[in-house]
Amino acid sequence: MTVYNGPEMTLKTIALLLLLPALMLLLVSCGRGSQTANTPTLATTATPTAAPTVDIDAIVEAKVKERIAAIPTPTPKVVVVEKEVPVEKIVTVVVTATPIPTPTPEPVPTAMPEPVATPTPMVAPAATAAPTAATAAAGGYQVEASDFAKEFEDNAVVATEKYKGEMVTVTGTIETIDFDFMGDPYISVTGGGMFELNSVWCMINDASQSTGLSSGDNVTVIGTFKEWELWIGTLDNCSVK
Repeated sequence: MTVYNGPEMTLKTIALLLLLPALMLLLVSCGRGSQTANTPTLATTATPTAAPTVDIDAIVEAKVKERIAAIPTPTPKVVVVEKEVPVEKIVTVVVTATPIPTPTPEPVPTAMPEPVATPTPMVAPAATAAPTAATAAAGGYQVEASDFAKEFEDNAVVATEKYKGEMVTVTGTIETIDFDFMGDPYISVTGGGMFELNSVWCMINDASQSTGLSSGDNVTVIGTFKEWELWIGTLDNCSVK
């Protein structure tokens, strides 16, 4: 058995369907002819007529073409499909840096430096007359600043024993007016030389006593001798005359 697929099977099926009615007509015609032949006829003799010839292939082909023409031709259909396309949204973020204020440093209090006696370079003393011995009068010893310092240069031990606790009046030139490391005011008195190292510190009780005085002024001070240390002789409870 042959199996047909696709368009070939369809055409064969259509041909067979068209051929069956023709065959049936042919069989009917043949049956009628045989029936007429068996029926007794009268004296009249029929003139034989030639049977019509049927072109089955032409009929089948015509039917096939008719059926094929009746098949509607598919019309192409355009289908438009709308599709949403997501659009990316680009957002630009601008970050502006806010300047941080620089903290202002708090002022640091400056410590007051402790006063330091300014040393005067030592130079060879000029030849002077022999110092006049200080005499212990009613007001104590009276001496020039240069002579007072010379006694301690020569022999500090003897000079200390001599003036220890005694009232001494010293006359000389003001070198500095300042505070010592304890914060007490004093007036430094020298012999007036340019590079003198030794001096007498008059420790004044009242800072107002230095009012109107300045370095280089001639002055006379009076106080109680306390000590000699390095190149400085100290007079306690001292005042300006």
